[in-house]
Amino acid sequence: MQKSPISNKPLVSVIIPNFNYQHYIEEAINSVLHADFDPKNLEIIVIDDASTDDSVKLIERIIRSANISIRLIKNVTNLGLIRTRNTGIVNAQGEFLFFLDPDNYIGKDCLKFHADFLMRRPDHAACYAPVQVFDNETKEYMSVISNEPFNLTKLTSGNYIDAMAMFRKKTIIEAGMYDRRMPPIGWEDYELWLRLAGNGYKVGFIEGPPLSFYRYHQSNMSKGFDDNDYNLLKYYLNIKHGLHLQLEVTKVLEQYFKPEKKRLVQLFFSTTGKHDGRPSNEDEFSFPNPLTREFSGGRQGFTFPVPPDVEVNQLRFFPLNDYVYLKINSLRFFNNGGQTDIKYQISTNALMTEDNLYLFDHTNPQIFIDFNGGTGHRFDEVFIETEYLQTGTKVFVMVQEYYRKTMQRHEKLLINRQELKRRIKNLFKIK
Repeated sequence: MQKSPISNKPLVSVIIPNFNYQHYIEEAINSVLHADFDPKNLEIIVIDDASTDDSVKLIERIIRSANISIRLIKNVTNLGLIRTRNTGIVNAQGEFLFFLDPDNYIGKDCLKFHADFLMRRPDHAACYAPVQVFDNETKEYMSVISNEPFNLTKLTSGNYIDAMAMFRKKTIIEAGMYDRRMPPIGWEDYELWLRLAGNGYKVGFIEGPPLSFYRYHQSNMSKGFDDNDYNLLKYYLNIKHGLHLQLEVTKVLEQYFKPEKKRLVQLFFSTTGKHDGRPSNEDEFSFPNPLTREFSGGRQGFTFPVPPDVEVNQLRFFPLNDYVYLKINSLRFFNNGGQTDIKYQISTNALMTEDNLYLFDHTNPQIFIDFNGGTGHRFDEVFIETEYLQTGTKVFVMVQEYYRKTMQRHEKLLINRQELKRRIKNLFKIK
């Protein structure tokens, strides 16, 4: 089944990024050259990320004697693994892409099994098989990874699938390739798996013995992580995918959450009618400018004056330019020194609202105050009393706990497929 439906183009492109891996890359390339796969339907793309060792000379020597098309792309400056892999994706000609890091290698049947799987299942975006981890020093086999079927619920608790997998080029480009906005310290393959799962792409698991081999050694990228690196990656993935990866608050992470800027509270007006002879825009919060107060924390009362002779159609309260968990204790309107009774409804982009409590999982918290009937109201002062219960990283820890409890509630509502089949059989007395 190793025949490309695209004429004059290989079926499979093996993408190998390289940065100073002269000690291992020859074994990686040779494992592809010796694979049980039609050479006419295979190409190797090596992207060198401005190496300073002799790996480029070694790759060029291999190219001269290879019976398979090998293309070497040289980055002028070091761009990092994410951009280097994306360069390989863009330049690949194959319908299927297999990612192989230069310190790993594949078995003889690896490409054949992966390609046959995707050829038989056109509705699948990718597939992977078990990966054997081995110790570089002793050459002894250690654990087996990537050895469970694809499951979004399991992925949200942590990564268990390696980058050595095969993808449809069309699909991985549609999905956005590897995320260039990620902190460039690892887990880019994990983020891609999450994105594919979240967007409903099918990913297949090839049961059986390991088809590729992961080298455990002191130069592995993840070996250089410290707690702050892990926290930064968890923070990014939690924000992007709404995960509940446990986050430990550190000084470095506090700085990441709290950039050097003023912490502000703002109120915006949407107005109707006219002011100074100029018609206002009912669709925008544009009059005249947002009223701004500085944040001091704890329980705070904010008084916002409204310009005279203005009909207010809607208010947008921006409680803080940071993660925040707060309570609205009081919302009052005044006109000519006296309190005026105005009926209103509140909507928000908060993650959770309960008993005037608002939990925001992003740094753009908004609370909308709509007046009943959509008509404009005249008042000259708005008073909002808030109680800031948590801000910054402490809120984010609360968000993770919320996601964890929500996931548990959802899992309790799910019924196991095998259990469902058993109940149906019992109901209809099917043997």
